[in-house]
Amino acid sequence: AVNSNGDFAATWQSSKKYDGKTLMQQFDKNGNKVDTTIIFPNGSMLHPKLEYLNNEKLVLAWTEVSFQYDNNRVCVQLLSESGTPIGDVITVDSDTAHSFGNLALSASTDDQFIITWERENNIFAQRYSNNGASIGETLVVNHNNEIAYRYEPAISANINGEFIITWATLLGNFSDITFQQYTETGEQINDNRSAIIGASGSSQSNSVIEVSSDGKYVIAWEDEKEGYASICAKIYDEQNQPISDEIKLVDNGVNSDQIRPSIAINGNDKVLIIWYGRREDGFENIYGQFLSLNGEKIGSNIKISDSENNWGAEVGSGGNDDFVVTWNRYTESGVGNGIYGQRLNPNGEKLGANFRVSEDGYGGSRSSVAVNSDNSFIVTWKGSQPDRGTVVLARRFTSEAVPLGKSFIVTKAERPDTPQSQVAPVIIDSSGNTTICWTEYQSGYDRKILFSKYESNGQLSISNKVLNGPLPTREWFSKIAIDDNGDDFIVVWEEFINGSYDILAQQVGDSMGEIFRITNTSDGIQSLPNLKVKNDKIYSTWTDNRLENSGFDIWANVLSWDSPTDVKDVNTIKEYKLSQNYPNPFNPSTTIKYSIPNVGAGHAPTVQLKVYDVLGREVATLVNKEQSAGNYEIQFDASNLTSGIYFYKMQSGKFVESRKMILVK
Repeated sequence: AVNSNGDFAATWQSSKKYDGKTLMQQFDKNGNKVDTTIIFPNGSMLHPKLEYLNNEKLVLAWTEVSFQYDNNRVCVQLLSESGTPIGDVITVDSDTAHSFGNLALSASTDDQFIITWERENNIFAQRYSNNGASIGETLVVNHNNEIAYRYEPAISANINGEFIITWATLLGNFSDITFQQYTETGEQINDNRSAIIGASGSSQSNSVIEVSSDGKYVIAWEDEKEGYASICAKIYDEQNQPISDEIKLVDNGVNSDQIRPSIAINGNDKVLIIWYGRREDGFENIYGQFLSLNGEKIGSNIKISDSENNWGAEVGSGGNDDFVVTWNRYTESGVGNGIYGQRLNPNGEKLGANFRVSEDGYGGSRSSVAVNSDNSFIVTWKGSQPDRGTVVLARRFTSEAVPLGKSFIVTKAERPDTPQSQVAPVIIDSSGNTTICWTEYQSGYDRKILFSKYESNGQLSISNKVLNGPLPTREWFSKIAIDDNGDDFIVVWEEFINGSYDILAQQVGDSMGEIFRITNTSDGIQSLPNLKVKNDKIYSTWTDNRLENSGFDIWANVLSWDSPTDVKDVNTIKEYKLSQNYPNPFNPSTTIKYSIPNVGAGHAPTVQLKVYDVLGREVATLVNKEQSAGNYEIQFDASNLTSGIYFYKMQSGKFVESRKMILVK
């Protein structure tokens, strides 16, 4: 606490020499001690807080916890300038069934102070005069009746006596910072509001990945931390170390959803990331942003589509200079609906106008494009025919976007009740041969992944081959990539298996390889995969919510083409993380999850995870060893401990974080 003269006082709880007692020391504005350290005799004072009421008086607040739950209290003591108690201890709140959490204290004026505290997952506050008399009724600060864990209140007041209280809220897997404003008389201003820009536990999703010739790779994704979806990217070197910070690709001033990124890198290492979204004209259009491989944005966003209502864009490059973008266009009249495209040079200049890919009568959505080394290309999409239902179609084009014949149907299902999936990714090998894969509905919710292969002259060589086993399961969102030699390819997909969502893959060459899991865990939901192959490595990215209280994040890994089952995930967003234990409160055991980042090849940091009681005494060591990058969880069994508040602390290198947990027996 600091007074207007610059003098200050500190209070703390000792866990060693003074056997858990609370101490206070005053200092002058130069940092010199004033008088001796004051030791308060009560050994059960927790979370002490100190505030100057004016230049001559202080107030000390704390909580008391009885492990028999017979006298738990929030207390206040007025002190003279020298630290001598004035009057009796004031009981602010008491409870014989629950302990109190943290508290906070603020002087609103020379005549008043306010205390706020946590009890039974709710936040309360009380105003007092400077002589210790309560003012008004106790305030219930949070107004939401949802079952949630609310903790760590904080408070600040201005010179007019108006004050604001903030706290953390844990609801399900998501956490948020909430605040409430009050007038000087304790009247609330507005209602509880989130202090975070964006939704609590804001999520990232729909990641895509592309790899340069020298092994650098770029990951782009949708990011909702600003309260709406934007497009972000990050670049890594061949050692999986970040080259750039997180890059926001959407121009400043755009405050509406921009979604579904796609990415390509040309032969000169120019990166183009595209997406679609609505802007000031009120229509959805296709936009793009060029990057260098050192993370610099080149120019501003470019608008690629020529007319309104465009969505679902994909981009490809054949390793030369130019790019091809395809998307779906929709009009209210229905005239001109279908798949469209646009060629661009590496300077962002359009090569001709938008051109139509699909013909009348086929419809179209969810396109995919693959570009050959000579800049010829093929486009696939989902269409429909009255006599065959939903089908996957394709059409080949020259490098000048001149069609090589009409659209052709890839799938051979002839029943309207077996529609194909919403996406049909396509690849072209070095000889110009084309492989197309898709998801086909079976019975109920079951789906299967199939593929067909075409020679460079368009001749069908492999037709509608089932990729991954004889039994249908729930498989979708497939993506495909080809190896450096152009001989083999790999397909990745999302699958619901054993009650969870996993990312699986299969390599295909002269024979069908074994199915393997891309990720190193089945915890949570892994979805929306994307991958590329370069230099005998498989680069994968996906959406993942395995971390508690973090929403959906973007994860990635790099696997060897020859031994892809040696999985070590690299989280492209998070670093060290210690999650809130679950359940909390608990009896007698709880789960603690934590994450360790990749700190460099061959390095495994030492990790310590310990549990302490409220007096700072160590009661358990859960982890004390070297651990490689990854996600971990450990069970803490408190059967031999008494009810109360405990803290668990994780330390690894310079990272230190503690969290509170409550044991209730």
